[in-house]
Amino acid sequence: MSNGWQMCRFDEVIDVYQPETVAVKNLDVDGTYPVYGANGIIGYHSQFNHSESELLLGCRGSVGSVHISSSRSWINGNAMVVRPKDTRLTRDFIRYGLLGGFSIADAISGTAQPQITRTSLAPVLVPVPPLDEQKRIVAKLDQALGYVDEVVDSAQKSKEEISALWQQTLAKFFDLSNNEPLNPREGSETPAVPLSDLCSKITDGSHNPPKGGPESEFLMLSSRDIQNDQIAPVGPRFLNEKQFNDEHRRTNLVHGDVLLTIVGTIGRAAIYLGEPARATLQRSVAVMTPKEALLNPRYLMYFFHSSSNFFESEAQGTAQKGFYLGQLREMLIPWISIDEQSAIVDKLDNLKSEINTLDATKAATLTEAANLRATVLSAAFAGDL
Repeated sequence: MSNGWQMCRFDEVIDVYQPETVAVKNLDVDGTYPVYGANGIIGYHSQFNHSESELLLGCRGSVGSVHISSSRSWINGNAMVVRPKDTRLTRDFIRYGLLGGFSIADAISGTAQPQITRTSLAPVLVPVPPLDEQKRIVAKLDQALGYVDEVVDSAQKSKEEISALWQQTLAKFFDLSNNEPLNPREGSETPAVPLSDLCSKITDGSHNPPKGGPESEFLMLSSRDIQNDQIAPVGPRFLNEKQFNDEHRRTNLVHGDVLLTIVGTIGRAAIYLGEPARATLQRSVAVMTPKEALLNPRYLMYFFHSSSNFFESEAQGTAQKGFYLGQLREMLIPWISIDEQSAIVDKLDNLKSEINTLDATKAATLTEAANLRATVLSAAFAGDL
């Protein structure tokens, strides 16, 4: 600890509270005052509950996110208002502390719904340097982390441009406005064929899944386990052998089946290539078996990848949106010969490989920037900056 620094409990030097929440459904669409949630602005309202700019800490959902509100804004209870209790700390010093200078990880509780509370924050230790030292540290961090922010902004912009390039490429082959196909072959017309004519199986997973049990080789996957061009189980339900056999009769996954998320987050698609070996599905995932002579599975997958706007516009339901089997069976597919489909798939596969390489490079840059930010903040709040 540097000379003149003190170590205090969070609740000795910092005050936090959660304001009154206004439900999103009650927001005034014509309002001009920003409404802040855990991760920034979530809408606008005709009233405000804070006249001054405030330091905010996400305490539910986006736990630990830090924002500065504008003056005359409405701050919801998913964000804590954070203020110095007295003149021992400046708001800017606290902001950098919340960004990584304070050890608040232990104050986060819950798994399904992480949260931070006033009680959990209370014992967190906060270094309190003299005010002049705080101002010097803040100035140094503004300079050092300003550079890191520029690197992060550039990398994120590049990732967005890469994503836009991919979507533009898909649009060369599929025009999803009104689900009407754009001709992938110049100078000829491509028929639009219902998906049901091109698949021998179109179904979804269990509508009444078993509760599951201890870890086993028998997995029941949901939409969160399906990413674009990847099956990545993050929280599968484990079944016993009898449960699996009962549920597997419905989906009967085979190598080459196309999986599509159809409830909640709609439109992610991947190919089942035999792993996980013992897998079945919940109803949030549809499974299709393309007819081998008519439809290349990856052609269909890429078509789904480019259909996000269509899925969004056609999804039904209020509490949880869904794209249902009847809609899926009637969905029009721009159909060309299997050889032409394969040629398109080869082009898209090659480009996607290049894009993945670029994306991985930018992701590595973001990781390095995050590590540098953490190192700089740690040094600053240890008195070593």
